Amino acid sequence: MPDFKGSRSAPIVVFIEGEENKITHMAFGTGGIRAGTDLRKLKLSDIRTINRQIAFQELLSRASSRVHKHIAYVIEHGGILPPKSFTSLYDLIVAIDPNVDGMLRRFSPRRSETIQNLGEDKLAALASQKEAVNTALQLAGIDRKPLLEWTPETSNTPKSFLEGLPSAYLREDQVIANDLQSFPGLEFVRPLLTGGATFEDERIKLDVLLANRLELEKQTGADLIYYNGTYNSFVLVQYKMMEKDTSEEDFIYRLPNTQLTEEIARMDKMLEHIKKKGGAQNRHEYRLSGNPFFIKLCPRITMEPDSIGLSPGMYFTLDHWRFLERDEDLVGPKGGRRVGYFNVGRKINNTDFAFLVKNAWVGSTPSESALIEELVKEIMSTGKSLILAVKTDKEENERSIMDEINDSEPF
Repeated sequence: MPDFKGSRSAPIVVFIEGEENKITHMAFGTGGIRAGTDLRKLKLSDIRTINRQIAFQELLSRASSRVHKHIAYVIEHGGILPPKSFTSLYDLIVAIDPNVDGMLRRFSPRRSETIQNLGEDKLAALASQKEAVNTALQLAGIDRKPLLEWTPETSNTPKSFLEGLPSAYLREDQVIANDLQSFPGLEFVRPLLTGGATFEDERIKLDVLLANRLELEKQTGADLIYYNGTYNSFVLVQYKMMEKDTSEEDFIYRLPNTQLTEEIARMDKMLEHIKKKGGAQNRHEYRLSGNPFFIKLCPRITMEPDSIGLSPGMYFTLDHWRFLERDEDLVGPKGGRRVGYFNVGRKINNTDFAFLVKNAWVGSTPSESALIEELVKEIMSTGKSLILAVKTDKEENERSIMDEINDSEPF
């Protein structure tokens, strides 16, 4: 198509002329590489049929004089509409076929305005919650595209990130809690629940609950407890924000940090309790690391509703982190420690972490998982939100992965 300005990663709404002079389909697109003089490839995905074919002439007859020429030009030649013209076209198409609103909700001009009006503190809390939910979906191996459809209600301030998800995924938090009533810690957290959602495919179901004690703007982040029901194992991820270091032009995390020191002390207390359970009892419960506590350092998370990318951070086991707290080569010129991409050396990235957790090479053993209730209580005593994600194999899978392992014949 004719070349156009804009980021190659930014989403584009594409209306398709499937029959002469009529819009019959819509899709989401991204700009590809240039494909000749003044031309660029346009990659289309998620192509959908519009219930009612919309004639160009009908659109133009309804368009105001202010935007008529812009819409007419793009209909004739193709191209990208200016923002105000797109807003008018959006309203015109939805007026003709209200079903399109559900397809385009995340591109609604009112959505952008609502998000901007939430304010910096609320958006920061929502961004932390989204990162945790996004991580849980990656760990479970479930499509993360539903997060792109997140749209807060225009009339109310959301209590949690889950509230803005499509209704197809939202569930009553108390209903999910009832479904998971045997899960340790849920009775304690039940009065604090502020949202629930379920994501699933043909093999896996992921139930997500969000709990907090404070209003959105007063929250100090979000922790993720991810429970792998296949292997009866859980991990906890604590997110810590790195800041830009102007002297190094890199993101760093400074140590010591009083809040993190207190949180690690609580982890250590829990770890002592966990170790009394004795660890793995057989080869199926074996873990490369039975320590379920992880710290993820990442640049400060901002709310990006049109992205499902995870923050490009660094995961550390709690045991690994202890070396970062005392290794002398991380000491900066003023005597404090600086941890950054440029000096940390070995770390676990998003892909490696997902593999380790998905296959339970790290995390608690079944006997230790019963202690998750104490962990829930510890987190809820802070100002953070708790994202509790429980992954289970669907009932139609007659045998779990563990059953298959137990029944497999030797080589």
